[in-house]
Amino acid sequence: MTIDPAETDTLIGSPCSTDKSCASPEVDNVRVDDDAPGVRNHPAPPYSPSASSWASRRRNIVWAGRLGLLCFAAAVYFMVTLDTSRPYTCPDPFAPRSATSSLERRSSTFVVPTLSPSFTLALIHDLSTCNSFEVVISRTDVERCRRAEYEIEPSLDEDLNQWIKSRLGSDTFAVSVEGAERQLLDVPSEYLGNCSYAYRFNLVNAGPVWITVELLHEDYEGFKEPREVVTTRPAPVLARLPLLEGPLKVDLCPSSCAPYMPPRLVPDELVVSLSSFDAPSSLGNAVERARPTPLPPCNSTSSFAGAYLPLPHYALAHPQARLPESTRATAERRASAGLYTYHRPSCSMDHAGVRFVDHSPCLASRHKALFLGDSHARVAYDVIKWRLEGHDDFALESPKDLLKNSTFENLGLYFKWDSYFDQKLSCDYLDQFDSITLSTGSHPACFKCAPTSQWVKHVETRLHDLADLLRTCPTRKSRSLLLFTLPSFPPEIGRNDCRTGPRMHRWSEELRRIAHEQGEWEIVDVEQYSRPMQDDIRLFDGTHFLRTEAIDPVVDEIIARLGFCSERAVGEQLA
Repeated sequence: MTIDPAETDTLIGSPCSTDKSCASPEVDNVRVDDDAPGVRNHPAPPYSPSASSWASRRRNIVWAGRLGLLCFAAAVYFMVTLDTSRPYTCPDPFAPRSATSSLERRSSTFVVPTLSPSFTLALIHDLSTCNSFEVVISRTDVERCRRAEYEIEPSLDEDLNQWIKSRLGSDTFAVSVEGAERQLLDVPSEYLGNCSYAYRFNLVNAGPVWITVELLHEDYEGFKEPREVVTTRPAPVLARLPLLEGPLKVDLCPSSCAPYMPPRLVPDELVVSLSSFDAPSSLGNAVERARPTPLPPCNSTSSFAGAYLPLPHYALAHPQARLPESTRATAERRASAGLYTYHRPSCSMDHAGVRFVDHSPCLASRHKALFLGDSHARVAYDVIKWRLEGHDDFALESPKDLLKNSTFENLGLYFKWDSYFDQKLSCDYLDQFDSITLSTGSHPACFKCAPTSQWVKHVETRLHDLADLLRTCPTRKSRSLLLFTLPSFPPEIGRNDCRTGPRMHRWSEELRRIAHEQGEWEIVDVEQYSRPMQDDIRLFDGTHFLRTEAIDPVVDEIIARLGFCSERAVGEQLA
């Protein structure tokens, strides 16, 4: 099914630029008779002295009605013209994403047919910019909703129970967007109450998108903690019910809003534009090598937020390095990366640790980096090591060793397994390191279904104590401390596994809060990087984002924050 505003103006409006050709849509829903006075210069009807008084009054009523209808049509036309003449903007991939708390100018509601009679689905978009829209999903069974909300208590923790009910609701959906940008939301932007959920998208790129919607959990199964003790319990019941017959194509952007396609990692294409033909007819003047818009280099003070934007078709057909293939069934075999690239509007990765560059500046750094915690810290260690060994393609494996270390001239990389973040650490061991990158939370959620309040208390205490310990170590050196949020996992989690999207989102929020309050840990937002890649993670081992588009932005940010790879020289190109 395709939604095109040009075909559904009366339902969802028409996104228009301020150009006069698009500023005033026709008022098709108000019909004005051709004989209405003022529309055409028809002569007034002749007066007939022989007509009865009733016929005369009837003619007067008809003419008064026509005049009223004309006034109404003029008022509607004026209001529509005034409304659509307000400034209209195109998405800007080089500007920070604006907040998605609400739509500035809401269109009418377009009701989308669903496969399930239990749910309705509506689409509303912003009339002031394209690709800013809201998907609202609602339960149709009022009694079923009432029973879930009033008879089920998802948590024994009073504060958490209230948060789940007011922020999440009893149902969990996955709403994904592909096309102009890739996004996925498995937590509603706003719970509207009465089993209605709003998912808001404010894309930074123009172009058509395809929306899919799935029901994942019901009756608070997406976030349920029935006990206050650590215990093994069955995995949440997974519905996995698609609400749409197929992807819903939504084309909301006018032709004046051109899609942006970021350059490949190696910007090796040559560009010929109309302006090239005005230059002297020599190849050197007429053909330019494509370069991205110059941005300041990313460092520990930068905003690393961005978006997954589609690569050009040429890049898909001719990848610059071997792409990882699915390890799942033959029917699902495809590359788990290579469709999108992560685009940051605020800074560029100009350090020598990115792919396809000379890494020798990194090797001169007298830096010892410790990666501590679970397998996601181990993956980061292995990918950085893989790059420094000279590989341009994706690392495909992360061997399960408890301790690892690698030395590249003056640079040292170390990994220590501490999946529950409960091992005793001493200054004798920690004092040698210039940075610590920590990933924790996945194992307590997976294998023991730890109650949120207990896990938060444990992590908060451990992070505080570790920072305190480092301040007492003999060298008293200034160290970089990085903390991962929880990665996102596909919904097909295993037995005794509580890593649902809403639960991991709440745990990530707690880590952000702790880091902000303690002031010594910098957040690497692995949740934001990995959530849009859930389907690609599913194609590998169902747990790690190793073979997906998420691995590059995560590792690039780690290196930029730690600073052990110096910036490339001005004008230096990717290899």
